[in-house]
Amino acid sequence: VMPGFRNRGIGRALLTHAIAEGKRLGLAVTLAVDPDNTGAQRLYHSLGFRHMRDIFIFGNTYWKWKV
Repeated sequence: VMPGFRNRGIGRALLTHAIAEGKRLGLAVTLAVDPDNTGAQRLYHSLGFRHMRDIFIFGNTYWKWKV
């Protein structure tokens, strides 16, 4: 979500819909988060995501989370 539109529930609404659609379709719902992005981690954790493992994308470490 663009900085000027953060903290308005937009990201939560989008993720809630994505999680519901993924579950409806029988898909695993996962995402990658920067270990330094604590704000995103709080949001993801509050929606039921949990850290699964570290992954490496283009030489950077990210955490893979799953609902």
